[in-house]
Amino acid sequence: MKKSVVALLLALMMLMACVPSLAVEGPKQDMSIFPLTDEKITVTMMHMYTDVMPADWNTVWFWQQLEKLTNVHIEFIPVPASDRATTLNLRLGSGDLPDILFKMNVSSTQASQYGGEGMLVDLSQYKDVMPNFNYWLDAYPTARNAVTQSDGKIYGCPYILTGYAIRMGDRFFFNREVLDYAGFENPPKTLQEFHDYLNKIKDWDYDGDPSTPTLPLTMSEWEELEYLLTGSFGVMNRGSSNYWADQNADGTARFWHTADGYKELIRYYAKLFQEGLIDPDTFAKNTSDFAGEIEKCQSGKALTYIFCNNSPVSGSKYEPLTVPMTEPLEGFNGEKAWNAYSMPASTGSNFCITYKCPEEYREIMAKWADYFYSLEGIVAYFMGEEGESYTYDAATDTYALTDKILNDPEGRNFESVQSAWCTWAGGANPSCATNELFKGGETWPVSLESAAGLINYTPDKQEGGTVWAPFIFSSDVASEVSSMTTDFDTYLGEWVAKFVTGEKDVDADWDEYVAGFNALGVDDYLALINEKIEALGL
Repeated sequence: MKKSVVALLLALMMLMACVPSLAVEGPKQDMSIFPLTDEKITVTMMHMYTDVMPADWNTVWFWQQLEKLTNVHIEFIPVPASDRATTLNLRLGSGDLPDILFKMNVSSTQASQYGGEGMLVDLSQYKDVMPNFNYWLDAYPTARNAVTQSDGKIYGCPYILTGYAIRMGDRFFFNREVLDYAGFENPPKTLQEFHDYLNKIKDWDYDGDPSTPTLPLTMSEWEELEYLLTGSFGVMNRGSSNYWADQNADGTARFWHTADGYKELIRYYAKLFQEGLIDPDTFAKNTSDFAGEIEKCQSGKALTYIFCNNSPVSGSKYEPLTVPMTEPLEGFNGEKAWNAYSMPASTGSNFCITYKCPEEYREIMAKWADYFYSLEGIVAYFMGEEGESYTYDAATDTYALTDKILNDPEGRNFESVQSAWCTWAGGANPSCATNELFKGGETWPVSLESAAGLINYTPDKQEGGTVWAPFIFSSDVASEVSSMTTDFDTYLGEWVAKFVTGEKDVDADWDEYVAGFNALGVDDYLALINEKIEALGL
């Protein structure tokens, strides 16, 4: 090893040693294993990135430091978030894969199918060199169950979410001045009140610019409102980690996208849209547009928005006016649940070693990924550089983002500013997000206030309720399920757009919509889910 590399490593280890001990539970990194290789190696890695971060991760502090620490050079293959699903499907289908898939959200069915075919490497064989990762799987058994396939193998690392505030999903965020204008002391509590609220603010020129239209409600993709409303219409009653099926009162599986409750959800959605209460861009595009949502919120054009936190207005004059949603909207039949709640782990794998990775590199990359699950790795990955992007207060044992991040002089969203140090934005991180160490918007005071209210309405708080983990199938069945759900997803998106915009009528065309779903294999899908329900005793 060259002397310069030794000196650099010692400097990095001294820097790590200066990080104060953490009160939060979790594994400390064994720094003696670094560097992971004497001679630098190069590994190709395809990764998803969002529009609030640079496409070129070579410029990002975390990745520069990680290379110095591990002696592993990453050749990045960036994929925009809008193209992630299509690119992943094409690459898996063709076998044209990089060495590593990172933040690509490989579904459990894809992991089972392509892992079983030998295209993804089994990580369970590296248990001895991945102690940090296995610490969290032991602490959260449902996370282990979510990634352990029917053959007993683990083909990828999930995003483990220990903080309940991070599992809440997208919700409404309001503006104090807008609520006052509409005559609401508190946010609307029922579907009818929410409709009335949007109508009252529809024509208010809040931003003082008559050349720009007022947007009573905006979001980055249409599914955000669907998820948010599920508990108001009695669907998705087993949480958001198992999207297509929930459970009937008799214990059998239900395809809730053809249930009466979903029909009424779409009817309500269509009413809001066709009355001009929802951002018209919602169905004018085919992909997520978070950057567009930020611009509308920070300019004052959007009066209410849906997101997992209040970061769309961070750094703007509207941030101090934020009022959170703290309870679900009560439905027309009295339904009142928060079903957009996930299990404590992602349903997908966000770090996978593929068959293209040279065999002599595979154990090295398993150790490399394990760093992301250590306390030191979590701090670096989610907060960046001490003194620059975050500070640590030893007296209170707490962490805080710096003013440089939170109050950008250019008025940029905090995630955009922090992306010079970290690339966690957009989720799908192969790491562990805790309330103490994850400093994204979900753990800001306003978001925590929202979560503290909504937690009382989650599926596991309902009589006889629970939150399902994704069901694990054998590789051949997983291939079938993956094909079906891909078709379901495409079909649903097409029909919802038509229903909501008025191209199709919810009453006149509903039977045709249901028949189309049935033709795609709904009965076969439910039969597979019912087998799992019986086998697991759910």
